[in-house]
Amino acid sequence: MAFMDLFLGFLAWVQGPGFTRLAIAIECFYWTLPVLIVFTFFVNTWMILDVLYVRILLSDGVVNFLPVWGSRDMLLARVALSVYGFLLLNAAGSISYCWYLANFAAKKYRMPSGSVAPPPRTVMQTTFSTSLRFDFADLGMDGNRPNRCPEECVNAGAWRGDRMYHCRHGYNRCLPVFDHYCYWLWVPVYLNTIKPYCLFMPHMFLYSLYCLVVMVWALISPHMRGLSQFTAVVIFLSSIFAFLAAGGMMRYQWRAVVFRNRVGKERDDTWHWSMAIRKPNGQLVYDEPTANPYSLGSPWANAQEVLGRWYQMPFWFWEPERVGQYGHHLNLDNDTTISPAYMIRVKDIRLRYMDMAEDLTYVPDLPPLPPPPAPPSPPPRSFFRRRHNASSMV
Repeated sequence: MAFMDLFLGFLAWVQGPGFTRLAIAIECFYWTLPVLIVFTFFVNTWMILDVLYVRILLSDGVVNFLPVWGSRDMLLARVALSVYGFLLLNAAGSISYCWYLANFAAKKYRMPSGSVAPPPRTVMQTTFSTSLRFDFADLGMDGNRPNRCPEECVNAGAWRGDRMYHCRHGYNRCLPVFDHYCYWLWVPVYLNTIKPYCLFMPHMFLYSLYCLVVMVWALISPHMRGLSQFTAVVIFLSSIFAFLAAGGMMRYQWRAVVFRNRVGKERDDTWHWSMAIRKPNGQLVYDEPTANPYSLGSPWANAQEVLGRWYQMPFWFWEPERVGQYGHHLNLDNDTTISPAYMIRVKDIRLRYMDMAEDLTYVPDLPPLPPPPAPPSPPPRSFFRRRHNASSMV
């Protein structure tokens, strides 16, 4: 009974002022998480160097005048130190690259000229509200795009390219292939940052797990004495980051963004896409596909689209081809890669309207009309003289 009273009291506190306090605490944790990440990198490096370099490599295998570490242990320590350097380089490098792009590329992003220059593409993204405009069909003939930012930003009033969505949090501009703003890492997840952002998750997971294993081994080893008190802090932080990376962020982001080529702005209650197809006469027709028009059909094909070719995937600094091709796509049918299955649907729709146009302009072959009859010849002059008794004599 006492437990239930405490539980009900806790729920009442959460629904009342505790909810605000909890929200503030969560918000503060979000905004301090990048600081904790940097702190973890420094503390982990200090502890790893203390265990592997100072206590093993610099000891020459002797502890308290007794031989402890053999040549094999020295070799393993060097290998373990090299592995740590590799994991640190990828984890710290990928998130640092995200922060660089977030502060120097995203805040200055402008739509490429190729994405807004006439003529419009064969397939373009639009919105349902835009499709209700009375002049929607003629937008393609005017050289405009059927996709305009509804927010007050630097792109306000201007037509924007495909898969461009508004980012409010400190940017106030439209970004291509924008998924969401990550409060955890202070990064807008969009076209340029998707790859290093997604690669940071497995790198951080492996890095945290590796540090956790090394620290646990150092604690239970009989030859490691007098370790720093920061050891417990390192183990705790490593466990938290490993859990967060594996349990939530990595699983969801990789499944949706990498393997299915979806972004969060294309979802409300369900996934939906609004497309505008340019008919042969230049007018637009509205279409709502039931499947993702940007998915290439298989997880591997989508992963190559998002992360690059197989030899580019492990390198967080090697941007995929779609980053440079956005707005300047080679086939000029769209701003970014469209699903081959959806392009078949687009061709069918265009052919349907082409056949309808041919039916409206069809005129059957008719026999030529006969020539008009010749006008009658005027009567002779004598006819008028006889009728009026007139004479030509004076």
